[in-house]
Amino acid sequence: MHDPTTVGQSEPAQSFLLLVIDDDLIQRTIIAKLGTQAGFDVTAAATFDEAAGLLTKHKFDCVTLDLSLGEQSGILLLRSIVDSGHRMPVIVISGAEPHVLQSTVAMAQSLNLDSLPLSKPLNLTELRGALAKKRQSAPALRLIMQLAESAPQIVSA
Repeated sequence: MHDPTTVGQSEPAQSFLLLVIDDDLIQRTIIAKLGTQAGFDVTAAATFDEAAGLLTKHKFDCVTLDLSLGEQSGILLLRSIVDSGHRMPVIVISGAEPHVLQSTVAMAQSLNLDSLPLSKPLNLTELRGALAKKRQSAPALRLIMQLAESAPQIVSA
């Protein structure tokens, strides 16, 4: 039976989540603003511990990760991302030497994380483009993750 109250109503918009991890308030604010412009709902973390806590509680669709988080290295958060059981893309942002940035991205990729390196000072056009691409691919990545979680596991005898 047709319900006239639903005519013209569409499904509610799906929310896609970006976690911005950076201990510098200005960088965090800029990245968060660009994330919002790209269509993400943004959560920001200023410390390693705050980011680790958020990663255990929420499933993000993308993460921007500064490698220098005070006395702790953002590199260590890669393990938290993997341990969360959700393989979200990681945009690694750092003012470190290029070889450190590339090594971090290689480590992320060895953990089966889609990763992209961006150097500081940030090229805002490049970051805007990267966030837009990650936002566009978020629905497909969510579907893949849902299928992987619901698929029966094949156990060899």
